[in-house]
Amino acid sequence: MNDGIYTVKGCYNWLREKKEEVIWYKSVWCSMAAPKHAFIAWLFSHQAMRMKDMLYEYNVVPDNLCFLCALAVESHIHVLQDCAYTKQVMQLVTTALGAYLSSAHVLQQVKRRRWSRLRKNVTTAAILAVWYTVWMQKNMAWLHHMMLSPSMVVRQVTTSLRNRVRICCNKSILPKNGLWCLMCN
Repeated sequence: MNDGIYTVKGCYNWLREKKEEVIWYKSVWCSMAAPKHAFIAWLFSHQAMRMKDMLYEYNVVPDNLCFLCALAVESHIHVLQDCAYTKQVMQLVTTALGAYLSSAHVLQQVKRRRWSRLRKNVTTAAILAVWYTVWMQKNMAWLHHMMLSPSMVVRQVTTSLRNRVRICCNKSILPKNGLWCLMCN
């Protein structure tokens, strides 16, 4: 198939549908992130989560206000970056990591930073863990009419992240990358 020479690889590439590459792929499927965190981020990136803005259109819920902050319409973008609850949790987590990121387009900000690959992976995993935990809190608020304080959510995220880093990393490289504080807290 390539220059008149048949190869299995050439045939496969010819038959395969060409898809455009998306910018969020490497961020969402970060090797340091827990699979459940990556999967929820993937669903968010495809806007496949059932948010109140969509449920309200089908008369499933009586209003479309965010369960977490009750200040705006609950949508994918609102829950990930505009919600006051999410902003507070994200700020506390990124400050603990020394990342200091704004709430909008956090994954792109991490990608642009001149950090080591390990630090980028840990920060990305932290962001995905925040999104997962905030999503869980949204569901708790909806189903059980209760939710944890942002400081408790930060503890959950840092504990989850600390365990994931311990599993994925060699302990000798953590002090070199300044991640020893994450392991000690």
